[in-house]
Amino acid sequence: RKALIISNPGAEGEEGYLKGVSKDVYNYTNFLKSPIGGYWYSSEIEHLFRPSCATLRNQLSVLKKYEYTMIIFTGHGRYSPGLESTMLDLGEEEINSNELKNVADKETVILDCCRKLPSSIILSESFLEKSNERVSFDSDRCRKYYDQRIDKCDKATIIAYACSIDEFSYDGQTGGIYSSSLIGQSVHWANNLDAIDRPAILSIVQAHDMADIKLRTERDDQHPQMYKPRSGEYFPFCVVA
Repeated sequence: RKALIISNPGAEGEEGYLKGVSKDVYNYTNFLKSPIGGYWYSSEIEHLFRPSCATLRNQLSVLKKYEYTMIIFTGHGRYSPGLESTMLDLGEEEINSNELKNVADKETVILDCCRKLPSSIILSESFLEKSNERVSFDSDRCRKYYDQRIDKCDKATIIAYACSIDEFSYDGQTGGIYSSSLIGQSVHWANNLDAIDRPAILSIVQAHDMADIKLRTERDDQHPQMYKPRSGEYFPFCVVA
């Protein structure tokens, strides 16, 4: 398995700079390395900060050798009606998010960026309270069951969008509000699972749905979307063992 986190908060000092992006990178990295995030090793996680298209494409080619990849983008983006695709702003260049699809046989893509039709970018602050509970998890068992779930899954690409077409993805004090909700709801689920129910897997689809529900109770202008197979086992996002 291999995870790639791509980030572009914009240029520091500019009006559109996204302070939450660095928090997203920190939160995703720590979540993945935690037992409930699948106990990924540091060597299995790469981070590209405002990469060129060439650098990103080179890294994507490296990912092809892995059975399972998770690609996360956090930062600026837009929706191109002509290409019918979400464009990711890398800083000096932008890349079609379709290039992140089908990189590996089994793949999860998380895109926390705006999908607005070309227009100016606005920001909003939203605070997500995180659980401070501490529950004991077995790292090795969590990694074992995470890997077993990947093995059970068919070849597929699942894409989680932080918002719908022609919507903004909002930035907040704890990071992007979608990413914060995705991780926060997963942590809450893990912390509140009875011991008798272990081991248990929360799929990326279930985690996305939980984040979607939370966002819909807090605001009416950001509606996450998901691209996924209509049936079959879905890739893991959170595990308790």
